[in-house]
Amino acid sequence: MALIEVTSTEQFEELLRRSEKAAVEFTAAWSGPGQLIHPVFERLSEQYHDIGFVSVDVDRVAPVAQAYGIRAMPTFIFFKHGEKSDDLMGTSKAGLEGKVKTLAS
Repeated sequence: MALIEVTSTEQFEELLRRSEKAAVEFTAAWSGPGQLIHPVFERLSEQYHDIGFVSVDVDRVAPVAQAYGIRAMPTFIFFKHGEKSDDLMGTSKAGLEGKVKTLAS
């Protein structure tokens, strides 16, 4: 499954319902750290085909960011069967890769 850019709350909720496992990136166009780690997230989306990879711009889809209490960019939240299973804040490449690997297993 390719990386999906979320444009609405409804789309986000539907993606969570349809994905057994999902990795969600909360970022913003103005976030330098978010722009640095985004290519890693994108590469992981090409490697792990059984995980839905979703990107949420906190300015464009603010209600989703607010619902999950996002206060720092980037923040990653991992879901199994629509329920939050883990999260990660910041730009740790090894941390992100590890969390995705755990989600995949």
